[in-house]
Amino acid sequence: MTKRIPLRSEDLLRTVATVGAIVLCCWLGLGLAGTALGALWPEYHAMVRLAVSALTVMGPYVLVNEVRQLHLRRIPPDERYGFAVGHPSGPSAT
Repeated sequence: MTKRIPLRSEDLLRTVATVGAIVLCCWLGLGLAGTALGALWPEYHAMVRLAVSALTVMGPYVLVNEVRQLHLRRIPPDERYGFAVGHPSGPSAT
């Protein structure tokens, strides 16, 4: 019997955003090198489409991080780092 690994949306968004950023950086690097050497002529419509798609891919991940940071700012530091009294955590709290 195989054990299923749960798929969390945060991990999926992080992976997709990372891949999108890597692809965008590689594409920009190749485009700049090709344009500088005179081997490529930039197609501006394709450039805009890629930039919009990269922003669409990375946008949700950035939004999730911003919401998480706003939420964590409202929590007192003791609760944020697990030092709050009255909140047992871990295996010793039985």
